[in-house]
Amino acid sequence: MNKTFVHALLGICLLVLSGAHAPAQQGPKLYKVGLLNPNTQAIAKNYVQAFRQELAALGYGDHNLVLEVRYAEGNRERMKDFANEFNRLGVDVLVTPSEPALLAARAVTTSIPIVTVSCDPLEKLVGSLNRPGGNVTGFSCVSAAAAGKRLGLLKSMSPSASRVALLYSGADAYEPDLRNVEESARKLDMTVTRFPVATAAGLAPAFDSIKIDG
Repeated sequence: MNKTFVHALLGICLLVLSGAHAPAQQGPKLYKVGLLNPNTQAIAKNYVQAFRQELAALGYGDHNLVLEVRYAEGNRERMKDFANEFNRLGVDVLVTPSEPALLAARAVTTSIPIVTVSCDPLEKLVGSLNRPGGNVTGFSCVSAAAAGKRLGLLKSMSPSASRVALLYSGADAYEPDLRNVEESARKLDMTVTRFPVATAAGLAPAFDSIKIDG
């Protein structure tokens, strides 16, 4: 996830935390944020480090904030387990930088605020992008709406193109998005072959497979 999304998530987290004040007699509030990352620690370390640094720069550090981070390593069952753990811990905010993590969080709590960056169909998860309901807020990258336009541009550049290789993260891909790309391709008389890539090391084998398949 790039720095823009880090800032986006961070900004909403701070807005949510600002409403979580404890009574004055209890002293300074110790905030607790749960970050449910769908990837491995190695893949997500730069994102998590940037998130911590930006929080610290805004005055949220060890003295007033506990950041609980869990790495699901592409395992959706682990996402569910970690979401349940965050619910038991009673975190003030739950951060989910992917659709599978968001779905796992929504399945276990309707009261803890969830801050997310998710792609389509986000409106189906929050009710409405204009008037979101429930306990979820965040940003949508609306990739599904752009899938057909991207493929249309490719077709206009290369009218003879009929086969498309779709590289996607096996760890946090959202199935409806993938199906949307395939449906858009069919309308353009193109076929899509999926190539999951879970880590950076998987890129070279994926390209080799694309060459063989092509």
